[in-house]
Amino acid sequence: MRNRKEEIMKAAKPIFIEQFHKSSQKTILFCEQHSQKVVNSFLESFYEALDNASLLQNRKKKNKIKYIQLSHLYSSLFLKQYLLRIDVRDERFYGDISEAESYWNADCIYHLFEEDIQEVKKRIEWSIPRIKEYEIDTLRYTYVPFYHGLMKAFLKNMFEVLMENSDLWRKEGAWANDALWFQKNLQI
Repeated sequence: MRNRKEEIMKAAKPIFIEQFHKSSQKTILFCEQHSQKVVNSFLESFYEALDNASLLQNRKKKNKIKYIQLSHLYSSLFLKQYLLRIDVRDERFYGDISEAESYWNADCIYHLFEEDIQEVKKRIEWSIPRIKEYEIDTLRYTYVPFYHGLMKAFLKNMFEVLMENSDLWRKEGAWANDALWFQKNLQI
């Protein structure tokens, strides 16, 4: 069984690079053509998380905001929803029991992902007979970091713009003094 998985990965990896090169160009073009919709949908989710935090702060259930955490939800990969979870946390980080989160469906970035997986499957089937669905899932897990790289570039650009305009969304008194530590060292 282990050899089959290695055989599948060996056959798929060169195809991953070639396929992603094609798809990433199309995805970037798609996002540019639909930039207003893409940006608005992300901002809506971002502001929803901030609003949730503000409500919790008003109820004295959350301290001043110190962190914004972004998480890819691997479970959504199999539901074909490509969700990004946005958490707004206070200084306790994981100890912050009052969750203020929202979800952004990043299907604009991942919209070619399933097509890519099907193309990879089609191209390796001649050398890997009777490929199973759970083996396709292994391809998904191995291939998705390519798309996460696109997501990271998008988020980096979004947060750079958000930081330049933080006076529009950063509520006075709701944030810890050192909350925007990532302004200079943005790491997503």
